Amino acid sequence: GLSAIIAYASLPAVFEAREDDRRGAALFKAAVPPAARDGLMSFYTTLELNKIFTEEAELTNSRAAMAAFGFWLVLAPIF
Repeated sequence: GLSAIIAYASLPAVFEAREDDRRGAALFKAAVPPAARDGLMSFYTTLELNKIFTEEAELTNSRAAMAAFGFWLVLAPIF
């Protein structure tokens, strides 16, 4: 539940940043009806989540996740 909320909260910044690949935006538009999408986006802006989930923050988060996963892959065979 909480993971889904965090994922949906971080999607608008990712969609706006990616001009060359719009598959994620198309999926979001297909999964969420227009009326709900407009409400979610206004709620997102009202809470000023766009200042937290920026393009730079999402890029840093994805790089940290990849580094952590690589660390886990290296250490998993040892233990």
